[in-house]
Amino acid sequence: MRELLIVATALSLSMGCGPDRKDVVHEDVRLMVSAVYSGDVDTVMRYTHPLVVEDLGGEEEARMAVTLGFELFDKAGLKLESLEFPSDPDFVKGKGYRYVVVPTRSVITAMGTRTDSSGYQFGARAINDDQWRYVDGTRLTQARVASMFPDFPSDYTLPTIQRKPL
Repeated sequence: MRELLIVATALSLSMGCGPDRKDVVHEDVRLMVSAVYSGDVDTVMRYTHPLVVEDLGGEEEARMAVTLGFELFDKAGLKLESLEFPSDPDFVKGKGYRYVVVPTRSVITAMGTRTDSSGYQFGARAINDDQWRYVDGTRLTQARVASMFPDFPSDYTLPTIQRKPL
């Protein structure tokens, strides 16, 4: 019986029950985006890619920037009304890293107006790491991706960011 359990566990691991699963990245993104709109600095920092933290001047400066962002969101009355995933994430293999592009669609409210926002989260993790870290797609261009993640395929077309009032 024990051998059967070992074989079943090995099969489930080999069939994609690790970090390269739609439900894993969807839950990550849901937690991170919800944290942005609820003022949860620790969760935002846990899911933010280290290169973004470095660009902001390190952990302490990044925490201060995130906190300031929360204050600005609060003053503007920004609220997350809904978040959905309009299509499946796209997992991409690099030489030393795995990447994922997670399309998102959200409705944001602010001072009585509603905005439909289509975008994406760009995730990256080392092959031997189970934890995805993310960069918001609004912060990325093809050139920025190439400089941050040199082994990401240069011919990959990133999703278009779109916002429209409702």
